[in-house]
Amino acid sequence: MRLSADKDDPGYGPAYLTAKVLLDGVELKDCITADEERGECLCFLPTATGTQLDTEMRCGKVEIILPS
Repeated sequence: MRLSADKDDPGYGPAYLTAKVLLDGVELKDCITADEERGECLCFLPTATGTQLDTEMRCGKVEIILPS
């Protein structure tokens, strides 16, 4: 499954608002796009000032959990 908050991404949809994304068993809070098949998550990078303009790709075992 692929989920994204980016409206130009093929995984875009309202489910990203309520989904929980885990990377190697740890929940990600600032995830923009998550792809279980590719094992990739695009996430915002926190900065000292709190602004989150930069992103990084994180790789590992990705789980997307949708509320039941």
